[in-house]
Amino acid sequence: MGTVSLSIFTSSSGPPIYIPTHNENYPTSYARLPTSLEDIRLLLDQQPEAQ
Repeated sequence: MGTVSLSIFTSSSGPPIYIPTHNENYPTSYARLPTSLEDIRLLLDQQPEAQ
């Protein structure tokens, strides 16, 4: 079992973004937001701006 490196970008105006980086144990197509994080991002985008 291998490990996956992550790059984490943060901003005061939004949630952190986790981007898996290339690893020899995973195809390069893995370098995107995991589905669970995409779902969270979509839910956050649906919240009213006033919050």
